[in-house]
Amino acid sequence: NAASLGMWSWNPITDETIWTEKCKALFGLAADTEINYEVFLNTIHPQDRQWLQAAITRVIEGQEDYDLEYRLVWQDGSVHWIATKGKAFYNVSGQAIRLMGTSQDISDRKVAEAEREIMLLRSREYTHRLQGLTTAALAINSANSIEEVLQVITQQARTIIGAHQSVTSTTIDENWAQAISAFSLSDKYAAWRDYKEKADGSGIYAYVCQTNRPVRMTQAELEAHP
Repeated sequence: NAASLGMWSWNPITDETIWTEKCKALFGLAADTEINYEVFLNTIHPQDRQWLQAAITRVIEGQEDYDLEYRLVWQDGSVHWIATKGKAFYNVSGQAIRLMGTSQDISDRKVAEAEREIMLLRSREYTHRLQGLTTAALAINSANSIEEVLQVITQQARTIIGAHQSVTSTTIDENWAQAISAFSLSDKYAAWRDYKEKADGSGIYAYVCQTNRPVRMTQAELEAHP
């Protein structure tokens, strides 16, 4: 109890199962719950159930130790992580007659690991964007015309952000007849890469001019916007 460990014992032949009250509590079960293998399996997260059963079979067959981490779904729907360590005991014929071990809640550790992975991913994305900005700056400085500058900016912006479409337009005093535009489309929109229609200052172009701010939208947001 001091170590917050639940102890358990299971006979794979007779299905005789013994759990301490602490072990039942770790699995979200009441202290008076009658335990057997089926009750145990019903507490396992559906996505972990199949591989866990296969792992238990390998333990019974003596192929590996019982040292597993898996998810539970309590009766209230909450998800918890459990680490279980155990040992199999065999008779003289090599048949497993008992598995015994301990279980411990490791939900806090798993949450911390997930948060650390998110932080590492964000750090990698940030580094990637910095590298992209460096590449973009070099490309922009080597451009020979305003049209080429716009095309480089548009391409690099789409790549760095990770968007499917990027359009850059520039004009003077909202005179769209003289506007210069550059387009960059991902493979998803490859069929539209030859589209040469000039921006006319309506729709999203007008919206950008009114707000004077960069606009980034998902496809759903773009389609839903009036």
